[in-house]
Amino acid sequence: MGFTRKHGALMFGTVTLLTIINLIYRVIVGDELGFMEIIMPATFMVFFLTSIIWGNEDEKNGIYQDEELGKKIIEKSSMISYFTLIFIIFIAVFADRLINDTFNVLLLVILAVAMVLQPIVQFFVMRKYK
Repeated sequence: MGFTRKHGALMFGTVTLLTIINLIYRVIVGDELGFMEIIMPATFMVFFLTSIIWGNEDEKNGIYQDEELGKKIIEKSSMISYFTLIFIIFIAVFADRLINDTFNVLLLVILAVAMVLQPIVQFFVMRKYK
């Protein structure tokens, strides 16, 4: 018996939980949060979610990313994620405006890039098929 999908989910789930607990603890005690304290829980959560979502060809279970249904799931979830992220950035721009009484130029640039990114990528993907 080798390393299975359940083992991966358990391992990444545990590490995700521990990094989130560490993050909460550091906020409570007033420690300074750095890049790693924010990025690591998100990174491990991506690994955890990937391990519970996609099937494993060795174990012959679940939906595989490279089959037709897997590709359709990836496409649909990518579109939903894209528009959700644009909405979150939009809210952040206006929340920052309310808090600081000015627009944060970096957030505005990120919002603008996010808005045009999908059409630009679609243009280049479309050109690939011409």
